[in-house]
Amino acid sequence: MKIIPIQYIGPSERYEDSNCGSGWWSTGEVRQVPWELAEQLVRYDDTWQDARPAKAKRKDPLVPAPKVPAYIRRPLDETPPAIRVDNLSRDALERYALMNFNERFAPDITLPQMQRRVVQLMGAF
Repeated sequence: MKIIPIQYIGPSERYEDSNCGSGWWSTGEVRQVPWELAEQLVRYDDTWQDARPAKAKRKDPLVPAPKVPAYIRRPLDETPPAIRVDNLSRDALERYALMNFNERFAPDITLPQMQRRVVQLMGAF
């Protein structure tokens, strides 16, 4: 497994990467991450950069994975968008809860229970 140094260059002093699951980062921090994760991180070029020397970058460039739309990425201190949970399907509620609150539901939970939990999570902000 190939390991690549990646540096956090984002605007926040501390940032939790909930998109790729690499945890909390501090400004300027460099971590050694697997090649596959590095490809995911560098697609956010305003947040992470390849920290290898220029010669290594030219010899073996990282090919960023496709960018994720900006509406999916939001600062941690921003309140998640409010939604009408009664209009959402089970899959949509699961995606909303995971994306905005990092909440996963048990497979046996009912739709009304999911709706109540999402409303509780929205009320926490």
